[in-house]
Amino acid sequence: MINDQRFVTIADFTDLLTAEFYQSLLEENGVQAFVPSANAASLEPSLPAALFGLRTHIPLKVPAHDAERALNILQDFDQRAEHTDEGEHGDAEPGAIHDD
Repeated sequence: MINDQRFVTIADFTDLLTAEFYQSLLEENGVQAFVPSANAASLEPSLPAALFGLRTHIPLKVPAHDAERALNILQDFDQRAEHTDEGEHGDAEPGAIHDD
């Protein structure tokens, strides 16, 4: 249950689709993950933010005890994607674990 564990942010994204993609990737690899602002981000129009040069930061959170494993999964995926030219999966900033 989410409330029974301490969660940390392992990556920040600029779009909801990318955050949810990486959430699914982690869950497929056995790591519980969630995007706490998913509901708010889907309701918030992105055009006004883009007009004013604002960036949306959508965190991807995992249980603290799985943070290192989750980061390794994200980094392995990104390295494979670079080598196989599968393209970019958004503007992620993995690698810095932090509490909010």
